[in-house]
Amino acid sequence: MFTRFSRHTSELGDRHAQPQGANGNRLRPSVAGRAGPMRDAPGAAAQLTLPRHEAQTYASRGRRGYVLRRVLALTDLLALVAAFAVMVAAREIDGRVGVVSLDLRLFVILLPLWVLVGTLLKLYHVGDRSLDYSLADQIGPVILVATVWNWVWVLARTAFGSGAVEMMPAVVLWAASIGLVLCLRLVAILVARGSRWYRQRVLLIGSSPDVARVVRRIDRHPEYGLDIVGVTSITESHRQNTGTDHLELSVSEAAMLVNTAEEVAASRVIIASAPEDLEARSELIRRLIDIGVQVDLVSGEPDLCSSNAALHYLEGLPVLTVPSIQVPRTWGALKRVFDLIGAGLGLLVLFPLLAGFAIAIRLGSPGSVLFRQRRIGRHGKSFELLKLRTMVDGADQMKPRVAELNMHTGVDNGRSMFKIPSDPRVTRFGAFLRRWSLDELPQLWNVLKGDMSLVGPRPLVPEEAELVEGRYEVRLMMRPGITGPWQTLGRSDIGFEDMLRLDYTYVMNWTLTEDLKLLMKTVGAVAWARGAY
Repeated sequence: MFTRFSRHTSELGDRHAQPQGANGNRLRPSVAGRAGPMRDAPGAAAQLTLPRHEAQTYASRGRRGYVLRRVLALTDLLALVAAFAVMVAAREIDGRVGVVSLDLRLFVILLPLWVLVGTLLKLYHVGDRSLDYSLADQIGPVILVATVWNWVWVLARTAFGSGAVEMMPAVVLWAASIGLVLCLRLVAILVARGSRWYRQRVLLIGSSPDVARVVRRIDRHPEYGLDIVGVTSITESHRQNTGTDHLELSVSEAAMLVNTAEEVAASRVIIASAPEDLEARSELIRRLIDIGVQVDLVSGEPDLCSSNAALHYLEGLPVLTVPSIQVPRTWGALKRVFDLIGAGLGLLVLFPLLAGFAIAIRLGSPGSVLFRQRRIGRHGKSFELLKLRTMVDGADQMKPRVAELNMHTGVDNGRSMFKIPSDPRVTRFGAFLRRWSLDELPQLWNVLKGDMSLVGPRPLVPEEAELVEGRYEVRLMMRPGITGPWQTLGRSDIGFEDMLRLDYTYVMNWTLTEDLKLLMKTVGAVAWARGAY
């Protein structure tokens, strides 16, 4: 029923083809990329041989979480020591006594409290469990832990000290601890990503299309630290016999899959297609958890398992309740106020920079400073989007001549965006603007006018908007954004179909907190220039 093979993620194409040997047997590339013959076993998974030394290297499945939690705890304590030094320096600059003996003693005594509060608020356990955990996800918990810890420090200082309470040192310690903890955590995670212990061996389970959909996303994000060491998918014979890609799994076959996870020393199993039988699915997940493997169950669509969903129990049976799409008017008004303040301040602060860019564009090549293009916005209404011109004058007329260079040609069933890496129409200064996404800054004016939002779905040209249909039309409920999930997760590297899914997920799960996270992630996306063509 199943064919299991191990291969590098880049070898899993959209067509899910398996190479054939001379005798007609499917070839199974090993972890190291070598190929060997593999025969199907009816109703069972085919055998897979893993080099013993590789299995031993990853013998401890929970090593990443174990090490990461301790690295982050140590990083936080070092950041707190640095924050205390900043507070002492601020006191001395203000003409006061730098180091107060009571403050130092209380600080040392309360250091373990930070780790305790952070553990209770899940500051150390999310990073090794969530696939896409980033610095933006840590900002809220870090601020909360810093606030609780600093209030305890202030109360202890009040209880055991004498004289008036000085709030200035407490405020400096609070602000410095937040900033330094976040900065040092970022450094620690960047360093950790290059370490072997950070990598996780992943086994994928599901039908070929579902597996390929997961693989594409993992390939685009090497920073997740996921190494696909095996795939268990439905064989062609099963598909022909049943006429379906649905995963049918017995309890005995679930046990075989658990053995497969043990053979490849997987520390994480991603179930891309969940077995339809509730008992078999529960047995599979239960057995994987029992052997210390983390399990990720992929939901079919974001609306079926949104972040706003509530998990509760019906006499011990887990029930996931998905709310309807109804954004309160108050939240919509807050989003608009946030847009107006952000765009207004942005234009005011960046005006000198925009003026300098305008002069450089005019001196670099003939043509206007601004590029104007018709886009489709909220409720399907068109508007004129503004950008700094990064191409030669008349670039639109040259489009047919460079169409063969489009990186998305032939994908997404003909529904694709027009993106060219190293586009010959881009000017030298335009390449600089695109590298740092500075050409998008005039869209702050679009935000002020109400055509766009700071964060939202990607604004589509009319030709692309005509291809959006069905449930994906829900994206028209919101104003398109300067940034959004597509821009932060890969931009031009992400195809049209995946872009629609990302925007659909954003609309279905929208919160103001998510907008703030996406704004923070935009900084990282711009710095790394992923997909900036």
